[in-house]
Amino acid sequence: MLKNIRKVIKRYFWPTLTSNKIMLNSNVRVESLSPPQKNSFFMELQKQVKGITYTRKGLIALNIIGFVFHWEILPLITIGTLGYLFFVSKNISKIPEKIYNKLDIQIPYAKKTKKNLLKRDFNYDPSKITVEDLQIGFLLDYNLQTYKVVEHFQYVTEDNEFEEKLVLITGIDERFIFKKYNANNPFIRSTQKINIFSIDENLDTEILLKQRPKSIINFKGINYYRDEEAKGSIHSFKSNTIENRFKKWDYFDDSRLLYICIEQIDTNKFVAYQGKIEGEIAFSEILPQK
Repeated sequence: MLKNIRKVIKRYFWPTLTSNKIMLNSNVRVESLSPPQKNSFFMELQKQVKGITYTRKGLIALNIIGFVFHWEILPLITIGTLGYLFFVSKNISKIPEKIYNKLDIQIPYAKKTKKNLLKRDFNYDPSKITVEDLQIGFLLDYNLQTYKVVEHFQYVTEDNEFEEKLVLITGIDERFIFKKYNANNPFIRSTQKINIFSIDENLDTEILLKQRPKSIINFKGINYYRDEEAKGSIHSFKSNTIENRFKKWDYFDDSRLLYICIEQIDTNKFVAYQGKIEGEIAFSEILPQK
């Protein structure tokens, strides 16, 4: 009799909570996940198992305290505890599937294909070259240094909006210029690449699980607030191909002068850039490729 009662309790109210036990009762097969996704999967699974474990122990402790001190609401607490334990026991096998479904929402990969890139006119007036005219091979002065443009990309979003990224080098210094440009509102950001884990050690896991980073991030003691996000394809002017698919999140500080960009390239690559908003006047002595 006692043995049967234990079986009922274990099955309906207090099942064994380990990642391996839960996976044995699940239909999820993690073999299809990439190594970073697999790592994120098990990290999230362990996190949820710990959360349930602590909650179960807390509820039992609450019932014991209520019994010792003769709380009038103890029956309600007990009913709520049994309801929670029963619900968790019935749905615990679904946890891996929920985590898997979050991770399996991948950015479709587009193979490199030849394509005529739109929204970019490479003709310019030699007598008045501006930042808008920058392209591979151009030289320019910025922050008392002379840079050369070595890469040029165009981001095309699913909303058919366009943004350019230029890679500048001088010696060992590398700089990334993002610009959305029109005659009335030039929007130029001068940045350098930073390690995403210098922002948050769990940033990649969070993006894979929640499909976006936090609304507020902190970098070197400064808060940055998520402003815009976009997804689409990255076109290379150098190879004239669609290089990658991307998701992108722009952040600004309170002054809206400091800037951070976080990018998810295809599915598993993450990069971040930090810098500031610049005016056209910050770039000078622009010379075309000889």
